Amino acid sequence: MPKGARLTRADFTDFSGRTLREHGRFFTLVAHLREDEGGPRAACVVSKKMAARAVDRNKIKRRTREALHSALKGVVVPFSIALYAKKTALDAPLSALSKDIVDLVGRAISGKTSIIRPASFPRKNQPAVSAD
Repeated sequence: MPKGARLTRADFTDFSGRTLREHGRFFTLVAHLREDEGGPRAACVVSKKMAARAVDRNKIKRRTREALHSALKGVVVPFSIALYAKKTALDAPLSALSKDIVDLVGRAISGKTSIIRPASFPRKNQPAVSAD
C-alpha cells in the first residue's frame, strides 16, 4: 500500500463521530467517511498486548498492508479505515488475512451497514434519521 494511502496519527482524531465498526475473524475494522476528495486511506493497529515482540507486530502490519493493497484496488469512496489486529492474526496464512480484509471492506462499503450512507449508523444516544 503506498504511503499516501496510509493514515497518519493526526488522521485518527477524525474518527470521532460517525464511525462504523465491523468484526472479522482476524481484525476489527473501524471506518469513517471523510469529507475530502480522495480514495480510501488505511492503517493497521497492533497493540503490545496482542503481540509483545516488535518483530511480530511488524510482521502483522506488513502482511496487512499487502492484503489491503489488493482489497482496496478500484475503491474510490473517500473513507478512512483502521484495522485492529486480533491475536489470531499472528499465525494466520496471508490468504486467510486477505479474505477477512476483503470481507470486512466489502461489508463496510455495501449493504445496510454502509458508511456511504452515514444516516444508517447514527451517533450514540441519537435517533436514526429517516429518509422521508
